[in-house]
Amino acid sequence: MIKILGVFVFVYSIFHVLGYFVNQYEHAEIYTLGCVDKSKAPCKVYKGSLKTTFWAKDYVVNNGAKEIIISKYDVAAIKYPQEVN
Repeated sequence: MIKILGVFVFVYSIFHVLGYFVNQYEHAEIYTLGCVDKSKAPCKVYKGSLKTTFWAKDYVVNNGAKEIIISKYDVAAIKYPQEVN
């Protein structure tokens, strides 16, 4: 039983680390909850490169001037444009 638990933790750790490196994009648009439900908050759209924090899996948007950390609970949608004008 201990070996099975150890294997489970090991496999989970591998997927967690791989997910950190895979979830990085050069161009993305992040829409907050206000874009879906106006009563929650104002609509904000962030554009720039996107990555996630390692432990909390919050979103980090770099627009060239600064990095903005957005809670994963505040994100309504993410758009990955194929072509950037």
